[in-house]
Amino acid sequence: MKRNLLLFATLIAGSSLLVTSCTDETGTGATVKIITIDGIETNNASIQAGQSFELVINAQKNSADITEVTILENGATLPASAFTVNGSVPSNNPFGITGSDADEFTQTYVITTPGSTEGEIDYEVVVKDADGNDASATALITTTLLTDIGLSTGKLSNMSGPAGVGGLDLDTGTAYGSADLKNEIADTGIDSSATDFKVNWKKIIKPVNGSELRKVSSVSVNFDNIKTKAQIETAFDNGSGLLISEVVKVGDTFAVLRAGTYYLIRAKEVVNVDGTSVTD
Repeated sequence: MKRNLLLFATLIAGSSLLVTSCTDETGTGATVKIITIDGIETNNASIQAGQSFELVINAQKNSADITEVTILENGATLPASAFTVNGSVPSNNPFGITGSDADEFTQTYVITTPGSTEGEIDYEVVVKDADGNDASATALITTTLLTDIGLSTGKLSNMSGPAGVGGLDLDTGTAYGSADLKNEIADTGIDSSATDFKVNWKKIIKPVNGSELRKVSSVSVNFDNIKTKAQIETAFDNGSGLLISEVVKVGDTFAVLRAGTYYLIRAKEVVNVDGTSVTD
């Protein structure tokens, strides 16, 4: 029989985490509350230094109208160019509050974190009223720096033979037996009902050992242009979840997540090689 193999190029990105916590309404005056951080209420999200996060704030006046809002980064006034308010860049920080918003408002701020800062950053939203009182809510953000991504090339062989190469460790590009715990993906073997070696190999992969596999659009994601961990994570987030792949073709791109590490893989070759087939 024939030995069949897939050749993958793999980009590797260790995980990065945005750890958040928040405090509401300190000071006097209006009531200020953080509704969500990055679209969720549980104060956990994923981001890297230099990326943006979304902060949704609700403020209600006490006895006097709300007049202005200031956003602080570690106690300093954040440049107006570093955030948006409901999708628009404010002309100043602090920025004024008018109309019905003087009674109560809910605003969405998209804030860009510094690209060179790793660690904890306090973002405080200070709301001032016409009596000169102020109150604030604070989000504590912990970021990690962007780092280089790794690149490896690995050969994944037909699970049905030869032995010991039906799974692939994406960290190193090393093939192991399909049941080996080092693997992130494995081949699914042959179609036993087919007799022609050219068609009996399924050419289908699956995630193993707790990995998640997603198909990535090669139209929206250019493998050769991926430079950062954040891009790999975004490709995974936007991919389509798979229990097993469809038939793998040259150029197919997949994203894999296992234990906090993200991988982006592209099929470089799908080849049939002479050899002896045995069960892996």
